[in-house]
Amino acid sequence: MDPHLFYVAPGSYRSRFVAEEDPDLGPRFNRWQVYNWDRKGILDQRRKDVIVGRYDGEVGWTSSEVGRLVAHLDAMGAPTW
Repeated sequence: MDPHLFYVAPGSYRSRFVAEEDPDLGPRFNRWQVYNWDRKGILDQRRKDVIVGRYDGEVGWTSSEVGRLVAHLDAMGAPTW
């Protein structure tokens, strides 16, 4: 579930896919806030890009962690799967 909201990837992954941060967005938000911003017409392209970038950071970080787990299991040399 980690790649889903709140999009707060650790370290460099937080901003890896965000070209320019939205200072009004805040560090945490939920799907209902995003829905309301869209409904009110205040979900502009810049904010969408930041939200997508933060999501991509979460997916990238999670993928990296799963990769570490798989590498560790492979290094054990036993049929751990």
